[in-house]
Amino acid sequence: MKKIIHVSLVLFIIGQWLFNVVPYSLALPQLGNQQIYRATSVDGLTFTAGSNLLLDQASSPSAVLHGGEVWVYFINEQPGQEGLTVARQNSGSYEILNQVKLDSVLANQVANPKIISLSDGRYRLFYDNGSTLMSAVSNDGLNFSSESGVVKVEAGRAPTAVQLADGHWLMAFVKGTDINFATSADGNAFLPNAVTVSTTGGTPALMALAEGQVRLLVGQETLKSYLSKDGGQTWTPENPSASIVNQNVQANGTAQPAVLAMPDGTWSLFYVMTAKPTPTTSINGVVKLQGRTDFSGTQIAVNGAGCTSFSDKPVVTTEQDGRFSITAEQTYQCLQAKHAGYLIGQKKSPAGDVGTIILLGGDVNGDNEINIFDLALVAAGYDSHNAQLDLTGDGLVDIFDLTVAAVNYGKRGQ
Repeated sequence: MKKIIHVSLVLFIIGQWLFNVVPYSLALPQLGNQQIYRATSVDGLTFTAGSNLLLDQASSPSAVLHGGEVWVYFINEQPGQEGLTVARQNSGSYEILNQVKLDSVLANQVANPKIISLSDGRYRLFYDNGSTLMSAVSNDGLNFSSESGVVKVEAGRAPTAVQLADGHWLMAFVKGTDINFATSADGNAFLPNAVTVSTTGGTPALMALAEGQVRLLVGQETLKSYLSKDGGQTWTPENPSASIVNQNVQANGTAQPAVLAMPDGTWSLFYVMTAKPTPTTSINGVVKLQGRTDFSGTQIAVNGAGCTSFSDKPVVTTEQDGRFSITAEQTYQCLQAKHAGYLIGQKKSPAGDVGTIILLGGDVNGDNEINIFDLALVAAGYDSHNAQLDLTGDGLVDIFDLTVAAVNYGKRGQ
């Protein structure tokens, strides 16, 4: 009793600390169902989707080359690991490298991050805090220090920047439902201009192309692209638009795109899809045991292969009134009910309410058949308290148990 009181007191103190000290959004994190995928392209217009999931419960990707490796920055939504995180490519897959720090603390307040490589070997992080664009710089790509005056934009979200062929820099960001732009002569002071691209939402990614052209990708449910031939002063919707082909995953959308120009001249596109929820249904019913009033303890198993044999891994057991309920995440071919001393009961293609299943008693040797061997065993245990032979569950092997077995003589389980 003292141990229970002590544990309860500790839990109460922790709960009070979380309520009073930890922000509500951090104390109760919302588990994400966003996933990051990668697609590649030779021409920067048609991207071929990869088949592998890169990162689960992750959003807002950005990628740079770091010492020849592809580093992907993202917002980690895994419980207890929330915040800006970096993963690096390792033999085709991606492994978590570390969480990113901003001004010596974990960067868990950063939204919509985009990382670029600078000519001096440093890395610049553009991001927003929900309404204002900001920047930070790092020597190692893991520890960033806040900058002031680099982004001279009053309000905006989801910034992305690219250096053009003439050395100037172009930034795109979201303001309202439009994409707005800012420019910089040296990448150290971005000033907004009057150029806008009207969209119905989505976040931008910029691609510096050959001959001074720039492509703007806007990702949401589908990918849209715009082309500029004058350094971002005017934009024309592309037809055909940029697209991702050969997608074969159980997810939706092409949101939050980030593009990385590869050394071999190809392009890598990192983007976010929302995992489709697994459909769930309820399978329920009642299992009654012949000769008993307490129907608890019957094992219920389901499988997708059919009713050829009983599963050794029951999903649930019945309550005293025989009721059971299973939350199913797939379609099953067979439901089976098994109780010691009884023939196995089955339902093919179970779905919803399967009704009442009555199990016949007398199979005390467990071969799913009631024959002379079962009757002999019950007779041999007459007047004993052998629970295996006590078919009626009244604590005594008697004439009633022998009658149950005799009535069902010759019968087999389904």
